[in-house]
Amino acid sequence: MKNNLGVFTGIVLMSLLLQLSTNTAVAQQACDDQTLMNIKGSWKKRTDANMVNNQAQAISHIDAISKLFQTAYPEPKGMEAGWYRTMGGYPVINNGPQPYQFNSLYLGWYCDNYQHKVVLGDETGTWAYAFVNSFNWFMSRQYDLLSIKVNEQDVYILPPVKGAWKGYPVYQSSSHRDKGRCIILTHNNQLPWKPITQGQYLQALRNYWEKQQQTSVDTYSKREGNYKKGISDIQNNKYLKQPDKDKIIAGIQKDEDNFLKTKDADIAKTNKYWNDRFSIIDNYVNKNSASLQQPAVIDEQNTGDFKGNFSTLEKGGQLLVTINGNYFNTSLPRYAAQMIVLYWRWDNTAPGMNFKKQFEDNFPVDKLKTMIDK
Repeated sequence: MKNNLGVFTGIVLMSLLLQLSTNTAVAQQACDDQTLMNIKGSWKKRTDANMVNNQAQAISHIDAISKLFQTAYPEPKGMEAGWYRTMGGYPVINNGPQPYQFNSLYLGWYCDNYQHKVVLGDETGTWAYAFVNSFNWFMSRQYDLLSIKVNEQDVYILPPVKGAWKGYPVYQSSSHRDKGRCIILTHNNQLPWKPITQGQYLQALRNYWEKQQQTSVDTYSKREGNYKKGISDIQNNKYLKQPDKDKIIAGIQKDEDNFLKTKDADIAKTNKYWNDRFSIIDNYVNKNSASLQQPAVIDEQNTGDFKGNFSTLEKGGQLLVTINGNYFNTSLPRYAAQMIVLYWRWDNTAPGMNFKKQFEDNFPVDKLKTMIDK
C-alpha cells in the first residue's frame, strides 16, 4: 500500500512539473515584430456589397484594379489581405457617371500576451481603396462640406497637399489625417473641381449669415406668439376648472412680462452681433477689391467664419472649391471610369507599416491611369 501511494505521488508530482515547465516555456516564448513579420499571409475574395444590375463594366474595372493591388503587395507579411467590390451612392453630378469602388482590408496578426500565442485581429486600421467616379473620403460631405452655397452649388474644403508620389500630388484626407493619403487620377490633366473666389465666398457667407440673423430675430416674434397661443389654449380647455386656468395663465403671463422686458434689448444685442460680423466682411471688401478675384483659401480653424483675412496654401490654408460639372463627359457610358481616387491608410504596427512601404514602392499607378474614360 505504501509503495503504491509513493508511485501515485511521484506520478502526480511529475505531471505537475511537466505542466509547469510547459506553461513557462509558452509564457517565455518570444513574440515580437519579427515573429509577426515571419507569418506569411494571403489574399482572399470577400462578399461584395450593394451591387446592382447591368454592372459588368464596373466588375471588370474592379477586378482589374484588384490585380494591380495584388501585384503591388503579392505576399502579405503578418497580415491577411481581403478585397471586395462595392457599388451605390449618388453620382457626383446629375446624370453623371455611376460610382463604384474596389475595397481592400489587411487584418494583422498580433501577440496575445494573455493566451500566450499569436492571434489574427478582427479589426484593422490598414485599408486601401480605389473610388471610381466618386470623391468618397477624398472630399466628403461629412467632413469637408460647408454650409454656404455659391451659384446654388455646394462648397467643399479641398484636402491639403502633403507632398507628391510618383508624379501626383498627395492629399491628406480629413477622414484619417496623418495616417491616410490619396491621389486623384483624371483625364486630360483637368480637375473635377474649381476654386471659388474670395468675393464669391464672402458674398455667400454674408447671405448665410443674413439668414441666420433673420432666424434669430424671428424667434422673438414666434416666442411672443407662443405666449398668446398658450393663454388662448388654456382659456378654451374644457377639461380644466377655472381656478386652475387662472393659475396657469398667471404663470404664462408672468413669463411673457419678463420676456417683453428684455425683448428689445435682446434683439438689439443679436443685431449688433451680426452687424459686427458683416462689418468685418465689408471692411475687407472695401480695402482689398483687387484680391476679390483670387481663390479663397481659409484656415481650417476658421471654417464657416471670417476673421478679416484669408490664408495661403504656403501657410497651410485650404482651398475652397465647387464641383466642376464641365469636367464630366455625359456622352460616355455610365460605368466609364472618368476619375479614380486612390486612397490608402495604415496603422502603426510593423505589418501595417510594411504594407504602406510595399504599396507606395510597388503600386503601378500608371496602369491604373490607363482605365480613365474606359
